[in-house]
Amino acid sequence: QYVVKGTPLHDMYERGEYACLEPEEYAGILCEFVARLPERVVIHRLTGDPHRSELAAPAWSLDKGMVMKLIRDTFDRTGLRQGAMYFG
Repeated sequence: QYVVKGTPLHDMYERGEYACLEPEEYAGILCEFVARLPERVVIHRLTGDPHRSELAAPAWSLDKGMVMKLIRDTFDRTGLRQGAMYFG
């Protein structure tokens, strides 16, 4: 989740109508979402790769290593895993 310069979301962000998630919030939401996916679903990407010159916010999204570590740590801390909350 990030805001790209020159987009309608960027305009909303500039007006204070949109606030980015904090890294911990992002990781928590992501882990709960993944836990609801069936184990057979292949996940190709857990984070985006914003181009530095296009990114308006949040700055933390540029640190992919930190984000991936936070996701792994959140899975470990919560005991969640893909499919753990899938009841299909």
